[in-house]
Amino acid sequence: MLKQIFVFILLSPFIGYSQVGFDTYSLLGIGYIRIPNNMEEQSGKYKTLAQKLINGSGMYYAISGDKIIFQQKGLNELKKDGFSSYVRIIIETEIGSVGSFEKLSTKITASQKELNQLNQEYKKRFIQSFTGTPLKLIEWNGVSIVTIKGHSALKIAYRRQLNEQLPVVVNIYQFQNSDQQYNITLSYRESDENIWKAVLNETINSFEITNIR
Repeated sequence: MLKQIFVFILLSPFIGYSQVGFDTYSLLGIGYIRIPNNMEEQSGKYKTLAQKLINGSGMYYAISGDKIIFQQKGLNELKKDGFSSYVRIIIETEIGSVGSFEKLSTKITASQKELNQLNQEYKKRFIQSFTGTPLKLIEWNGVSIVTIKGHSALKIAYRRQLNEQLPVVVNIYQFQNSDQQYNITLSYRESDENIWKAVLNETINSFEITNIR
């Protein structure tokens, strides 16, 4: 079951790939994250209509949805520039009962044997999920434990391909918080690494959980 997420963003102008800035998003009930301002929220079935709010701090958009997806700017309006690159940031929240997941303060550790087991389990899971689709796993870079803002997270990394299109780099980060798990997926076209790798690294390292369960 996915929890509904509300996001508040202070509007700022797009400045292009060569001078990327960041907008700070407040994830209600979770914390904060910074998103490159050459990206936009994906419209369509993954998005509800934005409600414009005015308050003392300025103009915000309140965005709700059980799954939030950001993509390269211009794609919603089918602009030519919107198809010149490929990038996605997906934020999901999985809800369980208290104790379903580790506490946020838990320092996750694993032996090499345990990591090898996790590698095999996750790799099998993704291969199965791609079965019967145009997607294929072309490189598995494994599971590792990383630290973001002082909190442990599981990182899953691989490369995939859709039909004969250019390969895409995917990094998934899983943060556990007692009765919730936050899954943040960052992906970009491998040939656009010079555009997206550094800014997406800044995005994930900006993710701060303030609602400690």
